[in-house]
Amino acid sequence: MNTTMIRPTLAAAIVAAALPAVAQTAGRTIGSGPLPVDAISRFVDDALPPLLTQDNSALAKQLLSPALAPALPQTFVLQKAVNASFGRLPPSFAADCQRSVTGAKEPDQGECTLTNGSVDGAGQLVVFKFSKNLGVGNIRYFKRAPVNANITPDTLKPVTISDDAAYKQALAFLASLGLSGGEFPTPSPTLRNPFVSSLAVGGAATPSAAGVPVSFAPVVVQKLVHIPRGIPVSGLVSGNQALPAIPAPGRAAVVLDSTGVVGAMIEDWRDLRVDTTLDPRNAKTRSALLAEIAEDLGHNGSTRIAQISAHIAYSMDWRGSFGYLVPAVRLYVTPVSGDLNIDQTNLLLDKNIGSAGFVREYQLIDRPDANVPGR
Repeated sequence: MNTTMIRPTLAAAIVAAALPAVAQTAGRTIGSGPLPVDAISRFVDDALPPLLTQDNSALAKQLLSPALAPALPQTFVLQKAVNASFGRLPPSFAADCQRSVTGAKEPDQGECTLTNGSVDGAGQLVVFKFSKNLGVGNIRYFKRAPVNANITPDTLKPVTISDDAAYKQALAFLASLGLSGGEFPTPSPTLRNPFVSSLAVGGAATPSAAGVPVSFAPVVVQKLVHIPRGIPVSGLVSGNQALPAIPAPGRAAVVLDSTGVVGAMIEDWRDLRVDTTLDPRNAKTRSALLAEIAEDLGHNGSTRIAQISAHIAYSMDWRGSFGYLVPAVRLYVTPVSGDLNIDQTNLLLDKNIGSAGFVREYQLIDRPDANVPGR
């Protein structure tokens, strides 16, 4: 059997974990010593989502029919992005912004940088960067106010808007950079928005003139809106609940303070397409996936396992200016170094901790004609 394993970055794991989709699985096991492959297979079986069965051809067909939003190369409008980033400030373009291809006549994978202000100065600075090859999907925005060397806790300007208002402002700014909301996960209308967090600072207690300690209440000075990419696929159900989106490469983040948006990042929001050469009839069975994963974990020394979780995700086969979507099983593994006594085992279970984890991705659909079998 030809198998292919894809190794994503840790950032991809963090992004996918933030998706508010219904949990596909939450497997967790403990190994107190070296485990044979069949034992690892049982542990992985507990972690794999129930929608993976012995016949995954229908699942593969659904995953090969996603609702893709328009790609950045079609939606990014430079003048609109410049207006949103600089307002009335005239930006300066870096000299190499005019070069879109390399000496080998391939798409330039670098970035074009626009600035207003000096990095070394104390005045306001605005920087905007975007991929020359927008299929790469990277955009950066940074705005620094004039430096105030005499700032104190009582002069900080708090961010008073709600999380929902910050979220809406972030979406509006991302739209000005070309991102549509078609691949944004939707927060629950009844729960706290999971995509918004606050940065608060507070002053330490100091004695007043009368000798009475005085402390400053925490002040929210920034809000971070973090949006992982999730591609809608209709008809997917895990257990008895629908899966609203499948994690895919790409994430976006926006930072706001009392003045509005002061930073933004769109990372790896690549131009994605469906690979028409993939045949859903070649979808791997659950037992084949178990055998592949268990063999890989065993041969890579991951025989002491604190936690395993897994879900369906999209990986990507990058082609230089766009990427083919690859349905995959993404596995999060937290290993354990050395044998564990009962107290250590209980601590791991209770506190949900372990050694530094890693991520593996395994293609869901076999390629019988693959030239290079294995990983």
